[in-house]
Amino acid sequence: MGFGNYTWVHLAEASKPILITQTLKWFENQLPDFIRVHKSEMINPLFVQTLRNPNHVTLEVCLTNGYTARISRRRIQMVTQKLGLANRSVNP
Repeated sequence: MGFGNYTWVHLAEASKPILITQTLKWFENQLPDFIRVHKSEMINPLFVQTLRNPNHVTLEVCLTNGYTARISRRRIQMVTQKLGLANRSVNP
């Protein structure tokens, strides 16, 4: 999760996130397989469990650790394409 020039990184094997002095843009360049779902969040697609559409307006991605991230409206098409779900319906 981005926070200015700092980024909170949640690792699969760590119980607490760590704070790193790099921007999300830097992580985007270093981790091309990760997906920027929002201006302040990136996800590893290997840990995506489900996508859901709770109110038929927003789209959320649920990760295997239970974390849920909202996908920004402008990024929905790109995220669903990268996840290989471009032509599928999403559960509410």
